[in-house]
Amino acid sequence: MSNSATPFIPPQVATLLAANRKIEAIKLVLDSNPGLGLRAAKDAVEDFQRNGSSAAVASTARSAAAKQSSGAGQVGDFPQAARQAVAEGNRILAIKIVREAYGLDLRSAMQRVDAYSEGLAADADDDDDDAAAGRNGVTANLPAEAVALILGGDRGRAAQLLEARYGYSTRDAMTGIVAYELSRRRRGFGAAGGDTVRGGDNNGKMLVIAALIAIAAVAAWYFVAA
Repeated sequence: MSNSATPFIPPQVATLLAANRKIEAIKLVLDSNPGLGLRAAKDAVEDFQRNGSSAAVASTARSAAAKQSSGAGQVGDFPQAARQAVAEGNRILAIKIVREAYGLDLRSAMQRVDAYSEGLAADADDDDDDAAAGRNGVTANLPAEAVALILGGDRGRAAQLLEARYGYSTRDAMTGIVAYELSRRRRGFGAAGGDTVRGGDNNGKMLVIAALIAIAAVAAWYFVAA
């Protein structure tokens, strides 16, 4: 990648900058853009800080659209950058990326992100049931470090840890995190009655649907206000 090209800005950069972790943000941009110099990565991060996330979202979306034609960075019809945003719990950013990448209206982009998220939740349900039955699925027994990050709300770093240190694929890491959080919700809502909420029960599905509706309302407010 030449230094004259617009560097790819991963969604995690916004989270790092919000936590005043600029050096880590620069390193992440370097790692995400092979051949990019340190000065160019620093300039890209500082430009992101000055201009907000809009330009970065557009750049990320353009990269996703370019990769779509070659099949790189794609799972089905969903951009890799948007997958990362979903893994971090940043649904609004995922919607923006999908809108820019495919030229969709807000409603269509939201539906596509929701469909992808529901697919992850369904996979997580299946894997959680496998673990409960004694089978060794990818979601069973997450490492303590990953659990600590999840409990702290840092899903993105948890996914990176699972991939880098424990050899998870991106999809397995994301599925494992979602399964763990669903399992915690089940234990919290069903502790008094034992194992009363299974992967196929309506109560569990309603919890997921209610959460998606709440997030959709926040996203709609965000785009209207903008």
